[in-house]
Amino acid sequence: MRSCRVASQKMEDLLFSVGGAERIVATLRCFRDRTAVKEVDRVEETMDAENPNEQKSKEGRLQSVLIDGLKNFLGMFHRPRGENDKGGGRRTLEDQNVYDAIMAAINTKELTTAKLGSMLSRELNISRRQMKRGRALREEMEDKDKKNWVRRCSTVPKNAIQVEHKAMLAEWLHSKDCCRIDNTDKNQAIVDLGICPQTGARMYDLHDRRELYYDDDEIIDVLTGRNRADKDKPNQPTPIWDDIKRATTTPSRPNGIKGSTKLIRQCKCACMKKMKASICSCSICERFKDALRRYHKYQVGWRHQAVEKRKQALIRSMEAGGMPGNEIIQHLNQNPDLVQCSLCSGECHPGSKYQTFSVSPSTCTSALLCGRVHIPPYDLPKLDINFRAIPGETDEFYMHPEACCYGTHVGFNTSAGTTQSYPKCGWDAAFKSMPMHERVVIEESTGEEVKHCIRACPDEYERDGKVIWMDFLKVARGAESTTNNDDDEDWNAGDGVKFQSEWLPVEGSVPQFFEHLLRSLEAYLPHHYEIKLSNRTDRLRERAFIIDPIARDDCPEVFKNVVSEVVDFASDIHAKRAHDTTCSFPETHKCEVHHLTYAPKFVTVDEMEADHKRTAKTLRKRGVDRVIRPENVVFYCFSKAKGSAAYNQQATANIISIIKTGRLPTGSKSEAFYEQKRILGGDLTSHPALQEGKLAEWENMEPFYPDVKRWYRSRDGCGAQYQGKGAFRGWQTMNQRHGIICEDRRKVTMHGKDIADGDGSAVSGMVRKSFMDDYGLGTRNLVRQLAFKFPAPKTERHTRYYGERGLYASTKYVF
Repeated sequence: MRSCRVASQKMEDLLFSVGGAERIVATLRCFRDRTAVKEVDRVEETMDAENPNEQKSKEGRLQSVLIDGLKNFLGMFHRPRGENDKGGGRRTLEDQNVYDAIMAAINTKELTTAKLGSMLSRELNISRRQMKRGRALREEMEDKDKKNWVRRCSTVPKNAIQVEHKAMLAEWLHSKDCCRIDNTDKNQAIVDLGICPQTGARMYDLHDRRELYYDDDEIIDVLTGRNRADKDKPNQPTPIWDDIKRATTTPSRPNGIKGSTKLIRQCKCACMKKMKASICSCSICERFKDALRRYHKYQVGWRHQAVEKRKQALIRSMEAGGMPGNEIIQHLNQNPDLVQCSLCSGECHPGSKYQTFSVSPSTCTSALLCGRVHIPPYDLPKLDINFRAIPGETDEFYMHPEACCYGTHVGFNTSAGTTQSYPKCGWDAAFKSMPMHERVVIEESTGEEVKHCIRACPDEYERDGKVIWMDFLKVARGAESTTNNDDDEDWNAGDGVKFQSEWLPVEGSVPQFFEHLLRSLEAYLPHHYEIKLSNRTDRLRERAFIIDPIARDDCPEVFKNVVSEVVDFASDIHAKRAHDTTCSFPETHKCEVHHLTYAPKFVTVDEMEADHKRTAKTLRKRGVDRVIRPENVVFYCFSKAKGSAAYNQQATANIISIIKTGRLPTGSKSEAFYEQKRILGGDLTSHPALQEGKLAEWENMEPFYPDVKRWYRSRDGCGAQYQGKGAFRGWQTMNQRHGIICEDRRKVTMHGKDIADGDGSAVSGMVRKSFMDDYGLGTRNLVRQLAFKFPAPKTERHTRYYGERGLYASTKYVF
């Protein structure tokens, strides 16, 4: 006897074999009108009429039992952890895997089609967003025919996990030297890690989306120091390349591998993509990279058209002279320079610097500027994976001279009693044999005539027609009701019209495009110099204040007892809750993130094995026997007040007091929580009593770091954060007010992504996970909710990393 499912499938196949939609509908009508079918309908109606209440009551009880059972089961994943439990209130990877599988099973597409998803969300007390996320992840896995997946943590994809040098390269690609977190795509990527050798299950991990700074060829340039403009003058490779070459050395390959784009593609992770311009992108870098990339693409067509034009002219002239056609072709093939430009002294011919400099930004700087020079004060001794110095090896620092990047590297000629300067590097010096083109334009802002002088090949500069490039343009975004004239350049003389910069296409002539390219180059070179110097300064600061105090026996005392702080204003935190009124706007809170790193110490793999056996086993495979684990305390400073210098100074004063004394400063109106307990100190008279059973008071909290002598602050430099006179004056008086040396460093704008940005994303996720919690309105209630629900970071994060990647894993939260 066939089952109902098989029988229904057979009926469906038979029904759809009769023809189109009209014939199917007609067949169904005829089927319902048949006598036997009507008899079955009457029997069913009779059975329902005999016992309607009992049938409905049984169905209702069954549904309620199933819903309650499922709600209790899902509640296991949300229960608050005890004081000694691991996880700090967050789900483990195994629990997350089960949770996503349940979401995929119950939140089906049919449920969404029937618009019953919100009802199920209310019944199970789960946010709609969590249900959609779990279903999306599991469906993507099941579409790949990999249903039995188990989550593991790794930065190395499946195709590189078994090979040592590929694993090293994959981890380097995930570092901040190659990529950054993608702020425009918050959905995590599923990374296949292969099959677990012990259980046979599919392993995977969820990575944040990342944007690569370079394409495959540019990655090889940065990694290996390849100089495509001049192969005889290679650049300085990255330190990881020496390790990769050492790992790939064989008797037949004594110098290791050479590197290729194929290797880069094999080691790329599924979470990576090429970076695109956005509102958070650096306008200087994006403008130059786009102009250089477009010029490199346009140049191929321009050169080809000019060569073909000259070639056809030569063929016509030779044919007019009576030369046979085959001899003409042979003559042109034997003399290729006849069809090339004759006005540039050969500097624009194939293979020249003029045709290769636009391959990539690094090739461009190497071709136009003087060679990189060694700067010994910025050198660092090389350390192995266990933070031991490698004898005789140094991480040397090379970069282009400052005068070259800023356009001040000039020479002087003296003739007839007059001295004139000339550039020694740059566009004009690199292409000095090319014709000079002059063009007079009228400046729109002043109405004055401006002469532009550019050296370029006539085959390109003197072309007719239009070209397109991208640029950041200010676009009007409507009138504001206020008449305040803010000190923002996006406001036009207080007329109420607001402007916003957008990445838009621009159409113009070839001379205009050349002017745009040169302006972009002039702005990019000093900007690139500052970025390189800033990134190296970060490395020096990290080595001096975090690694050397524990790794070096002869570390100077000035580098000890230092708190390294990274501060970032995380802007608005939107607290959307299930208990809010329908159609109401979510409550907005301001949050400032302070990530503090101090008191480094060594932790051996043997000590780690007691609580994390899998991590210890993985580290031993890598050859790791010890790691540095400094304390990393993240302070989340919430307020309703708008971000300002006063906001920052008050938050910093409170943090320094907690670090040194374990109490809030006298007179502070704030309240702070650590490990579900309120920190003593300050004026707490205006705060309501704590909810019993959730939060408590500290009786005698130990200071975090009472021996601190120096405070080193770093900030990303975006916008005008803490740039006013009040901010500078407040920071300069820190030494007198707190008795410690306070230093401040501002990174290059739009290039200051750091650990504080990740902490800002983390707190936004905490607020989203509190969607179903009715904690009340106001910033105070939000802080108390986060302090209760998220007392500590996830412990797994700061155990599985090794080397310098694990230095900033959070260990404590203070709200």
